[in-house]
Amino acid sequence: MKSPGILAFLVLVAGFAFVAPAAAEEERDENVETATAYYLSAAAAPGDGMSAWLLAEKLRVLPGESAESAQTISRLLEQARAGAPNDARLRGLMVREGAIPAEPIEALDSDDIVVLLLAMSRDDIQDDPVALQGLIHRAAQGGEFRPYYAAAVRSLYERFKSASVPDAYVREPGDDPALATAFSLAAFSVPSYLPWTRACRNARPPLSRDCHRLAEKIVSGSDCFIDALLAAAVLERSAEGPEQRKMAKAVRRQLGWLQQQSTRVQWNAASFSLFNELMQREGELSAFRAVLQLQGLSLVPPADYQPRPLAP
Repeated sequence: MKSPGILAFLVLVAGFAFVAPAAAEEERDENVETATAYYLSAAAAPGDGMSAWLLAEKLRVLPGESAESAQTISRLLEQARAGAPNDARLRGLMVREGAIPAEPIEALDSDDIVVLLLAMSRDDIQDDPVALQGLIHRAAQGGEFRPYYAAAVRSLYERFKSASVPDAYVREPGDDPALATAFSLAAFSVPSYLPWTRACRNARPPLSRDCHRLAEKIVSGSDCFIDALLAAAVLERSAEGPEQRKMAKAVRRQLGWLQQQSTRVQWNAASFSLFNELMQREGELSAFRAVLQLQGLSLVPPADYQPRPLAP
C-alpha cells in the first residue's frame, strides 16, 4: 500500500491529476463529476448537522454547480440549521459564512476557545479592535481549547460510510475513500486564525500576555498541525523574558521536527491502519507520533536541528 491515500485522493477529487496538457481539462471535468456524484450520495445518507454543513461547503466550491447540487446544498443547509441550536461550534462556522445571524458576543460560550476563535472572524468583530481584544482576553483567561478536527472527521465519516463509492476511488485493497474524504472535508471546520495572529503580531502588554496564554492553551490542546504550528509562532513572538523565550523556542522546535519526520513515513497496511484509527480517536498529532514510533523514527530532534526562523 502506498501513502495513506489522502493526498492522492484529494488530488483526484480536486481534478489536478498529472495528465498530458491536452487531456487535462477533460480529466478534470471527469474527476469533478465523479466527486460530485459521491458527495450527492453522501448528502442523501443519514448524518448530523456538522457533517451536513461541511458537505454543503464542499459542494458550494465545486465548479459547474447543477440544479441537483443546488437543491442538495439547500437541503443540507436546512439540516445544519436544525442542528445549530445544540452545537455552538456549528453556529460559529455558519455565522462566519453568513448562513445564520450572529449571536451577541456576550452570549458566546466563553469556555470553548474554538467558539471564540470562530467569532473573531466575524466582520463586526474584525472592525472593532476593542471587541477583538476582548475575545482574546476571554479565551486566554477562561477558555479551554478542546480539539475539533478529529470530531469533524468522525462526523463526516459516519455520513460517507453510507455513500456509494465510485470505482475510481478504490485503487488498492484496504483503501477507505469515506475516511479519506472525511479528512479532506474536515478542513472546512478549521477556525480562521488570521484575526488572532494579526492582533498578536506586534502586541504589547497586556494584550501580548493574553496572546501568549491563549497560544499556550492551543498548543497544549490541539490535535492537528495547523493549530499547533500557528500557536507556537504566536507563543514565541509574545514571549517575555529568557525563560518564556526558551520554552517557546523548544515547543516550536519539537513541532517542526515532528512535521518534518511525518514526511519520512513509509506507508503500508500497518501504518495506514494505525494512523486511521488514532486520527479518528485522538487526532492528527497523536496519529503521526504513533506511526513514527511504529517505524522507529525518532520523535526527539537531534541537537543540531532548528526550525525555520520566524518571518519578521
